[in-house]
Amino acid sequence: MATVVSTVAVRQLKDGPLAHAGTVRAKVVRGMYFRTLRVGRRLPRRDNLCKRLVTRRRWEPRPDNYLANHTVPIGKFDWPTSRSQVHWRRWIAKRQRVTGRYTGTTDEIIRWAACKWGIDENVLRAVAVQESYWRQATVGDSGGSFGLMQVKDHYSDGTLDLGGYPWTQLSTALAADVYSAWIRSCLNGDFYDGGQWLYGGKRVEGDVWGCVGAWYSGDWHSAGAMDYVAHVKRFLDARAWRHLGA
Repeated sequence: MATVVSTVAVRQLKDGPLAHAGTVRAKVVRGMYFRTLRVGRRLPRRDNLCKRLVTRRRWEPRPDNYLANHTVPIGKFDWPTSRSQVHWRRWIAKRQRVTGRYTGTTDEIIRWAACKWGIDENVLRAVAVQESYWRQATVGDSGGSFGLMQVKDHYSDGTLDLGGYPWTQLSTALAADVYSAWIRSCLNGDFYDGGQWLYGGKRVEGDVWGCVGAWYSGDWHSAGAMDYVAHVKRFLDARAWRHLGA
């Protein structure tokens, strides 16, 4: 197993992502900071491994999330199986690894999802502020999107989008798991098939903010996507989640 090779890595574990820190290889240890891992890393990590790596903390700015935070999905998920969905085979392979098999505080759940899919935990925290202010009960898009990360279940005409309801509303971990899996798929270039969607006809990998914006807008670096990203970045810079319970 790789060992920490510099003081930069030690600071990263304590304080979060630093500029140009992507080349630093750090030992996987309990309580570590989960950062965005490069394309090509073997992911997802196992549910139980991430359960062990996430440090338990009492802090909970959203006690109303308690029931959803301690609900583990059972049975099958209502995923869409239309041709337009299953066309993206690498995304579907990742979707099959979504379980929501974790319970804890809202922040612990975010960190578990960050660990599992190799997404920066502070980015997930900031997106959750933008999407729901960390309230798992949030329902948006005229009753079509649910949970911490506003996973869009269906369009206004009832056609399934990402699916997953009712578990995306009932289980915080499932909501975080779906979102993080989708972002990892986007980062890995799984939505490229030579056409215009999603990456504008280009082969793109590793563009975190492009993927965060695409979650909102469904397109690549559009004005709407970048406006959304600007809001997320402001929450990220301000560490806005620290003040949710104030």
